[in-house]
Amino acid sequence: MTSICQSQKVSVAKEEVTVVRYDNLAETAMACGVPRAALMGSEVALVRAVQTAQGVDACFRSEKRLTCRELNCEWRGECCRLVAVWRR
Repeated sequence: MTSICQSQKVSVAKEEVTVVRYDNLAETAMACGVPRAALMGSEVALVRAVQTAQGVDACFRSEKRLTCRELNCEWRGECCRLVAVWRR
C-alpha cells in the first residue's frame, strides 16, 4: 500500500520508524475527504478517520494492534509503538 501520509523517517537502533506529525496528518485527512479533520483533537481520531475513508478497518491503536497481522499497513509502526497510558 502506498502511503499518502507525509511523514518523517527516523533511524532508531538500526530500525526505521515513521514519525507522524499531527499537522501533516490533518492535511492527509482533509485530502482523503474527512469532514472537519482540522477540528479533531487527537492523532488517534485522525488516523482512524483516514483509515475509514480509505475503506480499511479503523483499528489504529485499538486492542487489535496486539494481534495485528497487517504487515503492509502504513500506520503499523506508529500503531504498535509502546505509548504511555497517560498519552493515550
